[in-house]
Amino acid sequence: MSLGRRIALAVVGTTAVVVLVAGACIHVAAQQILLRGVDQELTSYIQRMQRPRPGEPAGLPPPPEEPPRRSRYVPPELRSDADPRRLLVFQDPVTGSLLARSPSLPRDLTLPGRHQSPVTTDLSDGRQVRWMVAELPRMPGWLSAKTNQLLGAGQPSGTNPQPSGTSPTVGDSGETRPILAWLGIDLAATDTELSRLAVFLGALWLAATALAGVATAFLLPTVLRPLQRVADDLARLGPEDLSGRVTDRGPAEIRSLVLRLNELLSRLEQAFRREQATIAAIAHELRTPVTELRTAIEFRSMAIPESAADERACLDGLLSTTVRMQDLVANLLLLARLEAGREPLLRETCEVSELVRDVIESTPGGEGIVVSVPDQIICATSPGHLRIVVANLIGNAIAHRQGAGPTAVTLTAGPTLTITNPCPAQVDPRELGQAFYRADTARSGDHCGLGLALCRRLVALLGGTLDLSAKNGMFTARLTLKP
Repeated sequence: MSLGRRIALAVVGTTAVVVLVAGACIHVAAQQILLRGVDQELTSYIQRMQRPRPGEPAGLPPPPEEPPRRSRYVPPELRSDADPRRLLVFQDPVTGSLLARSPSLPRDLTLPGRHQSPVTTDLSDGRQVRWMVAELPRMPGWLSAKTNQLLGAGQPSGTNPQPSGTSPTVGDSGETRPILAWLGIDLAATDTELSRLAVFLGALWLAATALAGVATAFLLPTVLRPLQRVADDLARLGPEDLSGRVTDRGPAEIRSLVLRLNELLSRLEQAFRREQATIAAIAHELRTPVTELRTAIEFRSMAIPESAADERACLDGLLSTTVRMQDLVANLLLLARLEAGREPLLRETCEVSELVRDVIESTPGGEGIVVSVPDQIICATSPGHLRIVVANLIGNAIAHRQGAGPTAVTLTAGPTLTITNPCPAQVDPRELGQAFYRADTARSGDHCGLGLALCRRLVALLGGTLDLSAKNGMFTARLTLKP
């Protein structure tokens, strides 16, 4: 995964998680605040019932002394037109039976156990109710046998039946005893408010996540631009321009990276220059003794009589090896000068067609080459360097030729020189043009592996292009020069 994607994922993911956790905390806090308000309302109503205003009796008001015949007395808190959020249930503390309740409560009502603090229960009809319980003094005549008779059939509709022959509201001494009043508040309104808050927090979470994504998409290119500039500077560096450096830019972290890269490039340049100097020095020092050795062999060969055929053949082999050594030393010196940028280039008018024919005629094995060269193609280049390139390309093609099919040399306007020939399938195209690389089948030949490496550098010096490929058992070299 790229650095940009990691940053975007980290920013957007962190924002989404933080906003989600904050929204969950706000939702829980709002729920507690709303429940605390419900509890305060329950407490206030219970306190008003237990400690009424001056001049009012405690508890619920008593029924009228002489209610009209066939009428049913219903306390105000139990009427159907009362506040639908408030639910009231009266319970006998001794028997646990329900004496009266709000008409909207289900018949299979189950009250929670007595608690010091409010509790929440689920009704059978799906509603949630917050309950609080308190003891209230029973008023004379309140829910007495006479009142029960007035309420009809002994009790209000929906209350639990009482044991026959007993009165749950009158003690043995005729005194009244307290009753339990369960006051509940339907939490439907609270749930509605919490649902609205959840929708709002969800929309806020989506908006914050989307905003983080958009902001990251806009800011990420700005954050990564210094790194891209450093990469561009590094891409422009190469063996021919080791003196270049990465531009110091960007924030402090990027400047520290640039400083370390420039120090590394300085060390690499020094090591590369030392290597170039070593190769050039070795080649220069070898040139004199190899020349002396060749001279000695040639003079000795001239002094041997014709009758000493074996000795002459041995000296001819030594002379051939010495010539190869001289070519290797010359190539090493030329390669060192090219990599150091010290090879002089003198351009002049060159007849490319004639140069190619001359190279083919002077190359051993060139008589089997299929030649397609026009009469005249003129180009402004360095004839000496171009001859080295063409000679190396044709020589390598002949040395590596394997299988059926001839080597073909084609020259077209451009000028473009194309050389094709069968080659072993094991040739690695990634290694073509690397110094001292040779195919296994060519190790016994007269080539040391510097030819294509020299060609690449000489073509770059001439301002042309050289494409090398080895596909399907066919080697192709395409040289294009400036007209």
